[in-house]
Amino acid sequence: MAKNLSYLRQQVRMYLDESAQADWTDSEVDREINNAYQKVVTCVYEVYEDFYMGTWEMDTQAGKQEYSSLDGMPTDIMKIRRIEINYHPSTTTIKALARPVQLDEIQHNISNTNVSGFDSPVWYLMGIGTGAGGERVGFIPIPIENGTDAIKGWYIQQISDLVLSSDPVVIPYPDRYAQSISRYASGVLLSKGQQEERAGLVYLETFDKDMRQMQQQLEDRKAQGAKTVVDTAGADVDFSNYGMT
Repeated sequence: MAKNLSYLRQQVRMYLDESAQADWTDSEVDREINNAYQKVVTCVYEVYEDFYMGTWEMDTQAGKQEYSSLDGMPTDIMKIRRIEINYHPSTTTIKALARPVQLDEIQHNISNTNVSGFDSPVWYLMGIGTGAGGERVGFIPIPIENGTDAIKGWYIQQISDLVLSSDPVVIPYPDRYAQSISRYASGVLLSKGQQEERAGLVYLETFDKDMRQMQQQLEDRKAQGAKTVVDTAGADVDFSNYGMT
């Protein structure tokens, strides 16, 4: 069964033993579902933010230093992880890695087109918030050619609240942990007005346990530092044979 907002609503109503709104309105249920959803998303960010990795591409414009969502930059950026840029799209398709800098690291006029001051291309981020032009990324040196998709970025996405009934739950292992969202939302609602505080507390405690389990699974899922057992049967473990000792 699809794990979406409609599914979560049904689960919450089941936990509340209320098939139609009576003590709790639909808007209250949706609000607590989204509060719980964002808590789960935060738990994912804490241990495996790459689960929410996204990419974007945008064009360079000759003489244009800063680019925003009006130029193709995403509006749901939580953190930029990597940017590559091609300064010579007319002669090559190869992009160079640009590294991030803070504004106080730039020792010259930012818009100086004649010098870089760095041993590689760099980028800086300005502005906050979302929406058209809310954030913008600038490059040093300034691009000197127009280039289609000459900039590529990798970023961690901000996850929006669930609004439509069909909006999917975007979390790891949704078949296992989507119900955790429903449990937390139900726990908060049952505690509201001291209606069923004990039952609500049980749901909240179960949520915390689920999150610890999910985070442990995500830790194990990481490519680096994963807890694994290496089978060395049949392998030559005498490293002197390889000139390593």
